[in-house]
Amino acid sequence: MNENHKNFESNIRKIFIEEIEVPYHTKNTIMKTLQEQKEKSKNKKKKINIIRTLATACACCVLVTGVVFAKDITNMIKNFFLNNNGMDNAIKNGYIDNPNMEYINSNGTEIKINSILMDDYNLSLEIGVKGDFIKENITEICFSDMIITDENKNILYCEDKDTFEKYVKDNNLDYNWKDNNVHYLNSGSNWYIKSINESTINLVYNLFADNQYPKSQKLFINLNKILFSDKGKEKMIQGDWNIEYEVPEKFYNREEIIYNVKNCSSDKVKLVQLVISQTTAKMQLITDEKPILPYDLNDDDATKERKIQEELEREQNMTVQDFENSRKFKDEYIENDKGEKFYPSNSTSEDTGYSYIDMKYLLHWQTFSLNKYSATNSLKLYLNYNGEDIVIELER
Repeated sequence: MNENHKNFESNIRKIFIEEIEVPYHTKNTIMKTLQEQKEKSKNKKKKINIIRTLATACACCVLVTGVVFAKDITNMIKNFFLNNNGMDNAIKNGYIDNPNMEYINSNGTEIKINSILMDDYNLSLEIGVKGDFIKENITEICFSDMIITDENKNILYCEDKDTFEKYVKDNNLDYNWKDNNVHYLNSGSNWYIKSINESTINLVYNLFADNQYPKSQKLFINLNKILFSDKGKEKMIQGDWNIEYEVPEKFYNREEIIYNVKNCSSDKVKLVQLVISQTTAKMQLITDEKPILPYDLNDDDATKERKIQEELEREQNMTVQDFENSRKFKDEYIENDKGEKFYPSNSTSEDTGYSYIDMKYLLHWQTFSLNKYSATNSLKLYLNYNGEDIVIELER
């Protein structure tokens, strides 16, 4: 059940030496932005190759973000779906659906959707589960082979390879496992038990995507296994649960708000985009900063491996203050015309980070709790980059 966390350290190791897959729409946006900048001085094109060559602080960011995310699970439960004020604000404005759905029964266990929210980057579900196996000492539960698709055979979520390959084969699709694209998002996830009583568990699944979710009008949720932990022992219920959900118009007719730069107090950063959805604000910017590697480019593979290991060990011994001092981007928030301030949401490990592009540019992304219900015609983005306070004025 905790399989996603078993190879955490080895995945961090790969940060230094393997290619990073930046979302397709992100690549295009970055390429366009860089191209526009270059065309102002010379009419020359250059392909941007995204590589996973992160500097020390970037690896620290990934490591510490994972730790902070784990600590924030307790706080997350206090909110409706996530530790995300933007999502809570959207819900207060009616951006949620509570379908009047009957339970689906299989093998004596019943499942239904209690609540659901979907926008470009979030798909959150509160799922009710009824069954004789439910006891208050159940500490974990998940749907290990769940797959969520839509009427156009887009795969919005699937973390089980066998389930994925069966669906692809049955529907004659040209999708490859873990090869994300606009039709196969393989979104990240977290889940937790929101409430439990003698016969019912309310389980929250939060899914999030790098590529934008499609504007689906129907969702199909299928699963055959329910894994749960009872007094520390893992157990499984098998069945065949198939839920068909009619997506309300407010979800599939959603639109983003795009802002342009009016003024920037520094020439060290270039805003790639600021896009606001029903629940969040997504920001991307680039700087002319080259990576600082933990090894020399002419080192042999064994030396690189040794230096990477030494760097990882050093980072594991960092204090919170050491990490705070090493961060490239600090004190980030957005202020609207009303003087309201919106800070990073930090609701998932994917909400913030940075990586290098073409060994020349540093791409930084951040997610804020600002949403369309609090967005005004003009905004101000504040951040500190390597010790310099920067203000970017934006307009719709």
